[in-house]
Amino acid sequence: MDASTRAALNQALDADMQEMRRKLPLGFAVGNDSSDLGPKGERGFEYLPFLQQKLQAKGVKVRVMSEMEGVLMRAHAFYSVLEREIAVPKGISGGQLTRLLVHEFAHALTHEPIMQRIGPFTPYNHGRMIHETVAETVTSLVCRRLSVPTHYRSLSYIRMLQEATKVSGPEVIEAWSDVIREAVVFMLDGLDSYRQTETFANTLKIRIQRQNHNR
Repeated sequence: MDASTRAALNQALDADMQEMRRKLPLGFAVGNDSSDLGPKGERGFEYLPFLQQKLQAKGVKVRVMSEMEGVLMRAHAFYSVLEREIAVPKGISGGQLTRLLVHEFAHALTHEPIMQRIGPFTPYNHGRMIHETVAETVTSLVCRRLSVPTHYRSLSYIRMLQEATKVSGPEVIEAWSDVIREAVVFMLDGLDSYRQTETFANTLKIRIQRQNHNR
């Protein structure tokens, strides 16, 4: 990504984060179920090869999680710091899989810089709010540029965390905007070039066919 493209993207990301900080306290996300898997449908399927390339570049593996893991972890998906591995549930695709991969990849990219700054003795609720709000903000900003509708789901999730931890979501986004921005820039670097590839054209065609079949 050249300097001018990055500068323009950073400016757009700052505006998006400002919008999220403004909307969070106002309850704009009321009515969204924060426990779901995200947007349904096939939109986002065409970006899975691009995300896989990014994951491989960072040495992050992806596998299908067992039902027992889902019960024990009480999670739809998770990122293992020790294994550098993302586990996702069986049988999801399209927008849901894209959204989950982006969120867990955001954890992979931001875990170390967050821990370097807050240290190991930060109270659990405060640390959880930082890790999850940073990852979910990255998810919202990236998915918006992949045309995967997840923005209001992200706001709902952060509001739920805010209520549970009593830590301000807008303050976290503002304080960690540099880490959020770096993760988003890494994920989106090369996106325009990918959209010119045969892989993108073929997966987009498959996505449209699957979408039409499911109507």
